[in-house]
Amino acid sequence: MLFILLSLICVRPFISCLAYPRENFFFSLASTAILLAYLAIKGKNVSLPRSCRFALLAFLTCLLITVIFSFNTFVSLREANNYLPAILFFFAACAFSQRERKRVLFVILATGLVVALAAIYQYFFGFEHTLYFIEGQKNRNYFTLEYLTRKRAFFPFVTPNALGGYLAMILPLCFIFKKIRWVIVPLAFALLLTKSLGAILSLIFALLMYFIITGSSKKKLILTGCGLLIILSAVFLNRLSARSEHLQPLFSSLMRINYWQQTLQIIQRSPLLGVGPGDFNLPQSRYAHNAYLQIWAEMGIFTLLSFFWLISAGIASAAKRIKELMNKKEALFLLTAYLVFLLHNVIDFTFFLPEVSWYWWIIAGLLAGA
Repeated sequence: MLFILLSLICVRPFISCLAYPRENFFFSLASTAILLAYLAIKGKNVSLPRSCRFALLAFLTCLLITVIFSFNTFVSLREANNYLPAILFFFAACAFSQRERKRVLFVILATGLVVALAAIYQYFFGFEHTLYFIEGQKNRNYFTLEYLTRKRAFFPFVTPNALGGYLAMILPLCFIFKKIRWVIVPLAFALLLTKSLGAILSLIFALLMYFIITGSSKKKLILTGCGLLIILSAVFLNRLSARSEHLQPLFSSLMRINYWQQTLQIIQRSPLLGVGPGDFNLPQSRYAHNAYLQIWAEMGIFTLLSFFWLISAGIASAAKRIKELMNKKEALFLLTAYLVFLLHNVIDFTFFLPEVSWYWWIIAGLLAGA
């Protein structure tokens, strides 16, 4: 049964919910059935810390209520289909034995390596073929042409920021296994090829927090911080060299602020229950580019508060493990990956992409059941 779960982990990044909505729907249904069977077999072995248990129950209850009272129940049920297998994976991760935990983490890194190599291949060889195909079409999208010309890796996801968020999240996990730490090289290189400032910045903040938690020397902290900022600056300058205004970092930032303002207007109309999962749309975007604002807009304030409760419960569980010196190294790097995802979603929307968010829920489950 574990082999099937590991297979799901391997396949998940290659079924984009945006590019392949039908395939994603059936994959989520099948994953839900498999995970329910796995949890039924595990039975009483599935246990959560008390704080995580109540927080997750509150989140699920609020999610169910918002689906029932949604403006479009069908759309909300379809969107909830994305959340259910991820949450079930959270429960499954809590029940993993130490041996199973190692296998799951190894498979996550192995999958990340395949994704990174695919992205690197796309950067050096794939864009030329795509441009050749698009230029041969009658109705050419010039934004797409310029976007590809700037060469920001995104495969197998649909945006460079989604790929960047995924890679930045799993990068800290490389340090758990001494023998395969070399995996950090292709993962980090692929992350740089996305030129995703938000993903890189999230990773920098999470790593700095890691050094502070572990009590690293000021010299080490300063040197590491400076090195990472130099990398970020190089990516920023590369993005700044874009000729078109819409490819400039400043334009991207201003658009995000505009999205946030529009999202706040939606929140004002329905602050308690939201418009319903999946029923959120802006004039120029399907996403608010801030997961927390969008959770509020889609699922209401109580769902957002329960999610914050779940986040804090996960951090508290990790802190307890670290303090008690139980799997301290593993817990620290899991916590770092956990925080990267949360930080990145302040300016992006990977929470709503199951091909990325699945891994955060698994990491959260591993933290809670460590």
